[in-house]
Amino acid sequence: MAEAIGEHWRDLSALDLADRAEYGGKAAHLGHAAALGCPVLRGVALSTWFYQRIVEQGGLLGEIASILNTMQPRTMPQFEAAAWAIRSAFGVRRVPEEVRHELLAAWRAVEAPSVGLRSSSTIEDSATRSFVGQHISTLNITDEAGLLAAALESWASLFSAKALSYAHRFGVDLLAAQMGLLIQPMVTSEARGALFTADPVTGDSDRFILEIHQGAERGVFDLDPYSRKPGELSYWSQLRYYGLLLDEHDLAYQAIEWVIDQDHLTFIRVRPATAVPAFVPTRSIPAVTAPVALLAPAAVPERALCPYTPYHLSRRFARQSAAAAFDRSEAPSEIEVSGYVYRSTLTPETRTPLEASSLGLLAEVLRASAAAARIAQEAASVLATHSEWIASLTCDQLASMPGPDLARLLEGLRTAGDALVIECSTIDAALDNLLAALTRIEVEWGGLDQVLPQSAAHRRTAVPCADSWWLAELVPPPDEILTGTKDAGSPTDGMALIKVDPTVMPRLNRLRRFIYAQLLDRGRQLQTELAAVSEAAASCRACERAAVYDAGRRLHAVGLASEVHDAALLEARELDRWLHGELRDEMIVRAVMRRREERRRAWRYAPPRRLGEEPEGAPLDMGSCDLVLRGLGVSAGAVQGRARVVRSMAEAPTVLPGEVLICQQATYELSPLFSAVAAIVTAQGALLDHGGVLVREYGLPAVFAVPDVVERLKTGDELLVDATRSLVGRVAIRRMGVRRALDEL
Repeated sequence: MAEAIGEHWRDLSALDLADRAEYGGKAAHLGHAAALGCPVLRGVALSTWFYQRIVEQGGLLGEIASILNTMQPRTMPQFEAAAWAIRSAFGVRRVPEEVRHELLAAWRAVEAPSVGLRSSSTIEDSATRSFVGQHISTLNITDEAGLLAAALESWASLFSAKALSYAHRFGVDLLAAQMGLLIQPMVTSEARGALFTADPVTGDSDRFILEIHQGAERGVFDLDPYSRKPGELSYWSQLRYYGLLLDEHDLAYQAIEWVIDQDHLTFIRVRPATAVPAFVPTRSIPAVTAPVALLAPAAVPERALCPYTPYHLSRRFARQSAAAAFDRSEAPSEIEVSGYVYRSTLTPETRTPLEASSLGLLAEVLRASAAAARIAQEAASVLATHSEWIASLTCDQLASMPGPDLARLLEGLRTAGDALVIECSTIDAALDNLLAALTRIEVEWGGLDQVLPQSAAHRRTAVPCADSWWLAELVPPPDEILTGTKDAGSPTDGMALIKVDPTVMPRLNRLRRFIYAQLLDRGRQLQTELAAVSEAAASCRACERAAVYDAGRRLHAVGLASEVHDAALLEARELDRWLHGELRDEMIVRAVMRRREERRRAWRYAPPRRLGEEPEGAPLDMGSCDLVLRGLGVSAGAVQGRARVVRSMAEAPTVLPGEVLICQQATYELSPLFSAVAAIVTAQGALLDHGGVLVREYGLPAVFAVPDVVERLKTGDELLVDATRSLVGRVAIRRMGVRRALDEL
């Protein structure tokens, strides 16, 4: 098929993720994969213009909104009734001639005797919500009438009962969504299956999970993401290559549905894998005696976080030791886990205990004021010692330095940077104490019931900001580091001075007003010093970074590194020794190669936000069970509840909230029940099938592929479902009278 394009439809290979709003998530992700060179099934994508023209007829969209507002569906029968009413509204609309003309033109451009028409809504295949199986796709279309009917079905399926339930559960506004379409030729698959670039149950990204649903090699297989095992089939290696390509390019785990058509691997769906748990290898976690939190911006997804380099880690923990040596141990302790830094959440209390009396408050104020004055003097001294020579450095100086001189410069920059960052921490702690004293004055002397939330904006900002200048490992080109970073602004730009309630001063007598004003001046002086020291620390970090990358240029020039950033794969002491000529070249090469691979793996981890806390959902004790069944755990968790056996859709309305759903398979039609039940146990199903995807998104403990479970359990049985261990147990009822009573109920 030559590349085709119409006024409102395009060749699938011409799309990318930026086209999601116009062509829908499924089409955009397939086009994106094709642009990266993946073997995507050819086809054309129809924009949401077709859907818009349909819902504009006779106020159809308003009619749909009226149906939903009137019925306000909350249960499965209500979802089905609303979906039926909306489908009926679509059914009485005629397809406008311009829509019909464009639709048929797109169909003919595919040049295939039989095609499939697939939904591609603007809300499906997102990073958090897949909407798998919630909309309608139609296969084996051979004529115009079938195509038009299928298109109407797909547009109406934006509001299917399944989609309404799913959207209600996750708070998605379907009225704001739109539906695109895909037309692709039918294929005859010799094998088909799915690949996830991480274990969807544990989050382990050191494993690719390959599930083959059809073909001679049916089953579930582990693939090493980075190397081929002996005896692997050739298309497995292709899947590994393309899966890792998409994963690392998008910084997101991938779910890929594929077929083998005429001995060729073909992708039929590519999307972000949803509901994958956070993960770092257990072997890399040190013994944690207290909760620790990931040192990373909350707004950045875990999977997109960049692990720190060996150079940074060696520097960070050296500074921590230096802080302790200077008796600045009030900073929270930190640990490293697979290249990520965790900080203790138990911050030691550094303030002097508050006294209730007025004299106690006065003593507290005087202590805070004296400490602020002393620390401001220290900060000025540290700043004077280091700031002038840092400001004088240029890239030209670095390039012309002999190796030993560059090593000595690096050592001086590290010493200066550590002193400045430690000083930031000290000023920050002093500000914290001073703000506490101001707060007590405002409440106890000023009579305020509520105090301005001034401390929240300033208390723990200085140290993370100062460090963040170095934490950003992927920086502008090295030639721009000194000039670009120095001119980028201070870490404390935009920090407002301490604000006060204007009604406080008039309420204080002359002496107290003088004390309050003095303390306020001390605080503002500290903030000014904090801004200056933080700016100097940022400049020092920028210079250090530039010096490291200049060492990287030298490593690259002699063939020991493939790029200048590889210098950060060496620890600070190793880099110094090489610059002094004390470390052999072959040791550098081995260290760089090994750590590059280690960092590549670590970058694919999605580190948990917290470590060291008690896990939720402890394993259930199956000792009280008279029947224990084993299956395939597809969604972790453990619950206890009454069984509800559903053999057909006619029995679905009998399911009660909190019950354990027992069924033959977790089909799309049953998905509206997922919001109500406590767990799901099925006789059939697979780890990567769409039912497994849905139960993980719903957060339901689920055990699939339990042999004869529909026959061996019955409604009313008390069950223990431990999906983490893939077990289902029936609690023994020792008195037959109770059993008969349950049977009668």
